[in-house]
Amino acid sequence: MRHIDAAPTGEFGWVPPDFTPPPGFVHLPGPGQFIGRSADYFIRRQDDGNHTLGTLICEGQSNTQGYAHGGFLMTFADFALTIITMGITINLTADFIRPVKVGEWIEAQVVTRKRTANLIFADAMATTNGREVLRMSGVFKPVPNRT
Repeated sequence: MRHIDAAPTGEFGWVPPDFTPPPGFVHLPGPGQFIGRSADYFIRRQDDGNHTLGTLICEGQSNTQGYAHGGFLMTFADFALTIITMGITINLTADFIRPVKVGEWIEAQVVTRKRTANLIFADAMATTNGREVLRMSGVFKPVPNRT
């Protein structure tokens, strides 16, 4: 996996200026036009070398009931899996277990199950306050090295 550079914390586009992510998380620079506009993402490297992706659910990502919009949660799921696998999504499946309220922190620990020359299989469980909220899995095409 390639090295993931993190930006220093500071004032972000979605989270309040005084927001501090949980310990070990650093702001991940906007990784593209769509993803960079969807949320402020934070990443933490685990002791085992794996990574955890997280974000704070803000008003702009909510539905009319004050919970994270399902479309946003699918974006979060896709980004969590692709930023870790460095693949292009072929198939993405998600199960919504519990709603996530505006103002709650959500994080996902991704596990790569199998990697071949042509496919990557990965899954993750997203949690909020230690409770499982979103189960996700996907199949990805490895991105060829650009020269």
